[in-house]
Amino acid sequence: MPSETSASDLIAQPRQELRAMPAAGEEIRECIRVLRKVNLNLIGKVLKGQGQFVRLTHFPQGDAYSRETPSKYYCFARREDEHRPFHLFLRAKGMTLGYAPVLDATGRDWPAVDHVWPSWPTNRWLTTMVRLLRPQIATLVRARDEALAARRAGHQDRDCEVLSETPIDVDAQIEAVPRLQRMSWMIRAFTAAFVVICGLAGSAIADPVAPISARYAQPTDRYAHNVLGDLRGFGALEVTIAGGTTLRLVLPEARVFEDIAPRLWDIDGDEIPEIVAVESDQSLGARLTAWAVLRETDGTHGMVLRAAGDFIGTRFRWLAPAGIADFTGDGRPEIAYVEMPHLARRLVLVGLRGDRFEPLARIGGVSNHRIGEGFITGGLRNCGTGPELLLPSADWSQIARVTFDNNRLVAADLGPFTSALALEAMMGC
Repeated sequence: MPSETSASDLIAQPRQELRAMPAAGEEIRECIRVLRKVNLNLIGKVLKGQGQFVRLTHFPQGDAYSRETPSKYYCFARREDEHRPFHLFLRAKGMTLGYAPVLDATGRDWPAVDHVWPSWPTNRWLTTMVRLLRPQIATLVRARDEALAARRAGHQDRDCEVLSETPIDVDAQIEAVPRLQRMSWMIRAFTAAFVVICGLAGSAIADPVAPISARYAQPTDRYAHNVLGDLRGFGALEVTIAGGTTLRLVLPEARVFEDIAPRLWDIDGDEIPEIVAVESDQSLGARLTAWAVLRETDGTHGMVLRAAGDFIGTRFRWLAPAGIADFTGDGRPEIAYVEMPHLARRLVLVGLRGDRFEPLARIGGVSNHRIGEGFITGGLRNCGTGPELLLPSADWSQIARVTFDNNRLVAADLGPFTSALALEAMMGC
């Protein structure tokens, strides 16, 4: 049953897995290189000392097991003309439904056979092949499940050996990854281009759409931080686009938008704003996120996660956005926020790198929010000398003027802090 990889298969991959693909490609080539230097190959190492290869027999004898994880593999051929393929498995204690079986129970990539027998290069090659070909594997698993469902609805065919299959071109996939990581910011555009370059399937690139307004919806008490006073957490984000169409994005149960309001900020300089928000997780605390509206080729619209920063890492730890501007002078906007304005009181400047907000600079000793207030104090201004942030000091006694200079954030004292209204009056230069 042929199976084609679509753009959505790559969209579904966690960010860290997409970023791991270049390293996987390098390791695959390194495994082949070291074997070729001594005139060996991947299968030859597995069969060494195992006697003559016999159809319908597992090699190596007893299979290659991992003692630390439920992973195993063996080389096996059903037909005389079959190219001795590798068969990869998770043993019973590691199995879950759907795509998850390509990970072991600890979340590590299969096979995670972390020892030298029967072949260290082969063990590593199989591990990194799974990582590099993760989108195709996801497609194959879904196609397999569909084929099984169809057969159960009809009749059993005990002669059927292959429920789903797809051709692969490892070299093409390895070559495509670094080029694609430098391409368009759009997740769907990125993945569609990846599929086209790899020759896996055709898929049109979705177009970004400018939102007109955004607001939080579905107020909830499921994240009982209550740092914003009467403002509760929100379970959904609603965005209105031209023509009056309203889109709704609903977060998983473990997360909320913990924020004053969503912001329409152009985070990548393409003159089409994204929706920047603060998202909080029940276990990991807050992170900065940006969402994009895309129009599909069939005319429908949807929202995708455009970029995200790291979670603070602890429940009930928050961050408060302060402003967006080209602080560094490189022609790209950066976002400033105060991380833990009630505890750490640290200003962080982040830049967009692919689909991540990467920290560029930090400075302590400032805040922009007090517990129970439903507003942010201070913010961004530009009085002709470049962007600068006016923020209360950590103890709320002074006003700090923060600029970016010589690759670092620099704070200067502008005088006593008297009230949020007085600071607001200074924002107009």
